[in-house]
Amino acid sequence: MAASKSYQRFRSRDTVIRIQAHQHPGRSGCPVIIWSDIQACFPGVVRIQDQDIYVPFERDDDLYRIKPHGIKYRPDAILDVIYRDDKAPSKGKSYTKTHPLHSHATTLPSGNTKQPTYPSPVPIEIPSSVTSSPELSPGIQSINTEHDNDSTQGESEIVQSTTPEGTADPPRTTLEDPSYDAQTQTDDQEDSSDVSVGLLTASKSQQDTRAHGTISRDEFQDAIDSDGSERSGVTSSPDSEIIDTSITTIVPTSAQDTSDCTFTVEEIMQHRIKGILARRYTWLESPCPKLFTILPVKDFDISRLPTLSMFRVHFLCDCGGVTKIDGEQDMSPPHLPAREEPYVIKSDNIISKYGTYMMAVLEMMFYMKLVTLDKRTVERIRYAVTFLLTKRIQSSIRFHDRKIRNLDEVPVIEPLDNTSLKDLYTQHLVDAEQPLGGFRAFQTDQGDIRWVCILHLSEYAPNTVFERPTRFLGHPSSLRGAYWASLGIFRVIVKDRERAKDLYQLIQSLVSVPVMSFFLDWDVLPQDVVDLAEAVSLFPTSCIMINVREDPIDNTDPWGLGHPYNPVVKAAFNNPRIQAFSLEKRKLEINDEFSSFERSFYLGSVIVKFKRDLKTPSKTMFAGLVTDMDGALGTLRASLEGLDRFSELTLEVGFWDQATIKFATDLDGYELVNSEDWFSSDARHMEAIELRAYSSTDTVLLDANCLTDVMINFKFPADGPKIRSMIKNNTRLKKLELSITEADDACQIFEYFKALLANHPSLDSFHISQEHFHARTSVYTWEGVADRAKMTLGIECSAEDRIGTMLQKFASCLTTLMIYGLGLQEALILEKVLRPKKGPFKLRSIFLLNVCALSVEAMESLKKIVLRDTAPEFSISGSVDTKEIGPLADFLIAVAPKVTRLHLYGQHVREIYMELENRMPNSAEMERLTELLISGPLKVESVENEMKWLRSILKKPVPLTTLEIKSADLGHDGWMMLVKEVDFTGLSDLIISPARPIKIEVLEAIVDAVPENSSLGAVVVTCEEMPQARREEFREILLKKMKNGSGSNKGLVMINGFIR
Repeated sequence: MAASKSYQRFRSRDTVIRIQAHQHPGRSGCPVIIWSDIQACFPGVVRIQDQDIYVPFERDDDLYRIKPHGIKYRPDAILDVIYRDDKAPSKGKSYTKTHPLHSHATTLPSGNTKQPTYPSPVPIEIPSSVTSSPELSPGIQSINTEHDNDSTQGESEIVQSTTPEGTADPPRTTLEDPSYDAQTQTDDQEDSSDVSVGLLTASKSQQDTRAHGTISRDEFQDAIDSDGSERSGVTSSPDSEIIDTSITTIVPTSAQDTSDCTFTVEEIMQHRIKGILARRYTWLESPCPKLFTILPVKDFDISRLPTLSMFRVHFLCDCGGVTKIDGEQDMSPPHLPAREEPYVIKSDNIISKYGTYMMAVLEMMFYMKLVTLDKRTVERIRYAVTFLLTKRIQSSIRFHDRKIRNLDEVPVIEPLDNTSLKDLYTQHLVDAEQPLGGFRAFQTDQGDIRWVCILHLSEYAPNTVFERPTRFLGHPSSLRGAYWASLGIFRVIVKDRERAKDLYQLIQSLVSVPVMSFFLDWDVLPQDVVDLAEAVSLFPTSCIMINVREDPIDNTDPWGLGHPYNPVVKAAFNNPRIQAFSLEKRKLEINDEFSSFERSFYLGSVIVKFKRDLKTPSKTMFAGLVTDMDGALGTLRASLEGLDRFSELTLEVGFWDQATIKFATDLDGYELVNSEDWFSSDARHMEAIELRAYSSTDTVLLDANCLTDVMINFKFPADGPKIRSMIKNNTRLKKLELSITEADDACQIFEYFKALLANHPSLDSFHISQEHFHARTSVYTWEGVADRAKMTLGIECSAEDRIGTMLQKFASCLTTLMIYGLGLQEALILEKVLRPKKGPFKLRSIFLLNVCALSVEAMESLKKIVLRDTAPEFSISGSVDTKEIGPLADFLIAVAPKVTRLHLYGQHVREIYMELENRMPNSAEMERLTELLISGPLKVESVENEMKWLRSILKKPVPLTTLEIKSADLGHDGWMMLVKEVDFTGLSDLIISPARPIKIEVLEAIVDAVPENSSLGAVVVTCEEMPQARREEFREILLKKMKNGSGSNKGLVMINGFIR
């Protein structure tokens, strides 16, 4: 790459001009600005000043002026030009200047005076011509309104691109780039001829051949002018003229006056983005490059009004500020990679969430020349700026128009955090699985992550970064593995100890590779643990995943951990470079897919897993599989030097025994101390413990006073006093769940705690789960227990439950009743307590989840309850596993007017279907039905005779919201008739998974039948085989027709099990 050129900034009255500095031939290492260049640029100049200090020519050791004469380069100063003529133009007067981005739509003032061309950029602005577009005017008018409110009386609303004779000249601004010395790509050669009243003209510039250079300004001006001449003969529509005028005049002809504003637009832009450029991200924080913006597609039509569908998201290479291989500091600005890899926008709210950020990046691209500013590229930038302005996105020019005197008046754009970056590519972009394209993850010596282009990666990292991992994989003891340079991941299986030591040395040398994963495929001995711990303490890698062979858990471990790897965990925990660590048990084979460390914790094969807290880097989220909660808690406190280093600590003995401790920050000057009384009353507002203790009922955590959520195995009445004490001591307890045996009475247990629950300051939810030996667990849930008048009860019961007493006491509180089975006695009591004279009731939902298992007597009692219209939601589901479907059919037909959801499945679903077909051909009685789900070997022989009931349901006044048919065979004519009869206006879920795949013709009919702006949220279809491209075509059409076809709640379209 060519060396960067340096430019000195000079202030000629109101204008800032840059002149290139050269190495003086007579003084090594001394850049100077040649005096003849200064005279050519500023005719009439007599001296140069740095504020009130005279700047002399460079002199030798004998104080003689060195030829060629020149002044010393001062990179951080703006030097003032002093003229001989006292009648030179005053500071308050402004002049019309033609900028390279001035378009053919602008008219020059009349007269013979040549209008000088200025090389410095001018503010990106939208002209008044744009407001003539009815589509764009709302956004523009809102922007102008905001501007008017901030402007002084008498100022012009929008700067015009031309100035008629006899009128005041428009104000102007000359932008300056503080980083221009290191970033500029052109060599401006000034011409002293044709200079009018001290203003200069920019002549030819030489194009820099640097990898990310730009064309010269004059070449660019010629390109714009030629574009105007080419367009002049083309006839356009009115809309075309509006867009053409707005796009080509985004940058006004004249710059704006700095007499009333202390800062240029570019300085304001630099101030707004300083936080963005300075922000550095760790591996956990950086799922994609930090700089991105929108640009229209390359073949966009400039005559069309901009819409979001015309734009794609582009990421920028995060280069600069990195020490290269040769030891030099890279001063390259961020840039678009040579090969564009844009991403389709799938979320409409990307502008509202990231619009200001993307506007700043567009301004950076223009003012800092982060792209090659050819004619088409500038048109694309203009088009994107216009679109964002119409969406009321603030630009730097608006702050300049307010004539600010202090940059503190301009808000700095906050850098995006981890959540915002993650949401960008997971919620807003299509193809989020591979969002990085031509970028490579590079870890700097300081540990931050940069996503850089391939060219910069080769400058930052030596070839050994790519060669050594590849050579390492060529050894017989490390044949299986892979190195993904695009993600910065190296993964390998190591077969013996000696090869493992070589691996440890390799990892220590690969500083730029952020993620390492390796499998120690042998029976690990104590000395192996020592060697591994020593190596881990020196690893420079951000993320480490270590797999070991699956050994039996040592339940006799006195430390409560059940594994010998605590020294390794301690070494990783104390290594500040490691942001995420995982130690897992694996079988001899290895899964080739790599798991990200930025997901939530889950245990199982995981022995230990931790990651640094992104909000508080000094804190760590830690999870471990242990054999004893109390023993492991003490071991971790001792080995990791206290519990105050955690933000969250999870200890898991098994699925039913788990403790999650959440540590808060210091409060009211109290600092968490490492002592045995860390559960003391002083700390009650500082930690929150969620505890599941099915078998660990004697854990010391029950003595804490910061429990918020507890599930514990409970034996009544033996454990009563202990639980009462726990409830009293934990004033922030919100939820309590007791697990009882089949012999206990849930109603009696609630009565035991009722008074204590009513007086508790925070406890709102009380659950009792009752296990049965031969049936599913029953659950009783009381909500709002502090107020009996507002308290509600939800019941999930089986046939074994004896809930008669509970129904008699709490019928008025009952809101949800989920019945998997119901005894005859309980059914009779339920029917009695829900009679109208006993009301009013809070019951909202009744779910019969295994209706076929109910006795005829229980069905009769439930039929009476349902027909009274006691609950507005009545759902029936069940497996039809017997041919004796007479009682079930009688019940379904009797309660048909009240059914809101019907789900029938099983081997004999055809029998019940045909019974309904014969006995209830008209579904007018099922007017409330909104969800119909049928699954089973249902084969329709005659469409005309065996689909009358189904067709009548599809044609009823209240449309279905869910239609699901699985394992059925309606035949081609049946499926076509079904699609014809379905009302897609209200349908939210359509699932068709037949016994034989439907034909493509049926799928085409479905796609055609779905209306625009449909409420569909899920479409799942099993169709005959077709090319993947055809599946994707159908999917895209459906998504475009769906309300939730894009955004964070994007709908699901699955064709033959293919989602993407």
